[in-house]
Amino acid sequence: MAPSHQHYGLGTFSDGETEFAGLVAAEQVLRLQPDQLADGAATVRGLLEQWDDVRPQLPDLAARAAQYGIPLSRLDVLPPVQPIHIFQAGANYRSHVAEIIISGRADDDPRTADQLRSDAEAMMDERARKGSPFFFAGGLGDVRDR
Repeated sequence: MAPSHQHYGLGTFSDGETEFAGLVAAEQVLRLQPDQLADGAATVRGLLEQWDDVRPQLPDLAARAAQYGIPLSRLDVLPPVQPIHIFQAGANYRSHVAEIIISGRADDDPRTADQLRSDAEAMMDERARKGSPFFFAGGLGDVRDR
């Protein structure tokens, strides 16, 4: 058995055909298989979600990566984790934020759309003066659709 490695990392990679989670040691990447370290598909997010079970297995796998892995230089390195939510700041998008506020109007809010817009724009102007941006959470589709 090869000695275990203490220096290694997890990442997401592409070989030009598929994307996969991998363990990197000594500039070599060991492709991780579904259910190899944790239940389900092998993704960095999945491994992190089951970290207490995954962590003890990594040093021995790192030794295998160092000996039998794919050279890191032959792979594209991708973002390790795909975000679930993205926090967006609308401080620079005054009219866009006003539209968000109007579209989210509560059913019992007596203000008209024009009043909501005016109130939203005043709020954005105040936030811009004080350096307090307007944050909202969105999914990946929200970012791609803009």
